[in-house]
Amino acid sequence: MAEAEAVCNRVAFIDHGRLLAVGTPSSLARLVSPHERVDFDSAEPGIVATVRALPGVASVLARNDDNSHRVDLVEGSAFRSVLETLVAAGVASIRTSRPSLEEAYVHTIGDRGLKV
Repeated sequence: MAEAEAVCNRVAFIDHGRLLAVGTPSSLARLVSPHERVDFDSAEPGIVATVRALPGVASVLARNDDNSHRVDLVEGSAFRSVLETLVAAGVASIRTSRPSLEEAYVHTIGDRGLKV
């Protein structure tokens, strides 16, 4: 999937002969979330609750370890308040991202088509 995302201008998701979606990798990623996500590292449990309570925040989920979290937004306007809250709390490791083509594929078709 990473290769297709890197070199293809347009991608199609086909499942059992049915065309489910066609578009650029970035437009297909918007099927998962139309907004950028915010990832941050913090061992402070209170910051998770504070960010989760902000308007426009869909979820704050723990990632690979206890200190890494991902914020998914339901409103693009929440992006700034999330960043401001994290910076004010002293969080030094903040990253933004959009869903990958693989995440869009799994969201659209499910994980039954992925071969690991």
